Amino acid sequence: MRTLLLATMIAVLSAGVSFADSLDFTGLPFEDNGTPIVLPLATIHGFTGHIYVGAAGIDHEICGFRVDEGDCLGNLAVDFTSGVSGLTLVTSGYDEGDFVDFIALDSLGVFIGGIANHTGNGIVLGLSGLSDLKTLLILDHSSDDTNGMAYDHFEFNPRQEVPEPATLSLLGLGLVGIGILRRRS
Repeated sequence: MRTLLLATMIAVLSAGVSFADSLDFTGLPFEDNGTPIVLPLATIHGFTGHIYVGAAGIDHEICGFRVDEGDCLGNLAVDFTSGVSGLTLVTSGYDEGDFVDFIALDSLGVFIGGIANHTGNGIVLGLSGLSDLKTLLILDHSSDDTNGMAYDHFEFNPRQEVPEPATLSLLGLGLVGIGILRRRS
């Protein structure tokens, strides 16, 4: 009976535990991929109609690509298949004057946070305090005499659906087990 009680407690406590995941661009062609790029965990749209994979010669780095200018000054929208939390990514801006805004929206399209005027190369950008992030808008405001910003290492925790009826059933079984133990003693 104690084993049943212990198993019930473990099941209840572990319900809804999520594990880190990432967006993987390494299997995509090392070139202008058009838009959108559809991945298992997200769809990425380029506002200019193009997304370049392999920016700065790195196979896992992407940017919003402006074909007419041949630079990474395009804007992106990352639409996750379900809400995520703990999002981090690495930004790469090599030129003075490269800067970008990040706008986070929830599943209802409501603004939940962001970072304005971000600049830097190899900087880990953390939006980890946000939960239920569904869409990340990346708006590149770099000056025209720069190459713009690129992004990689998108890591996050996907939202895990908690099976409420099963959780409540397990909790109920645990309470019944406690009741039986009390009656016996």
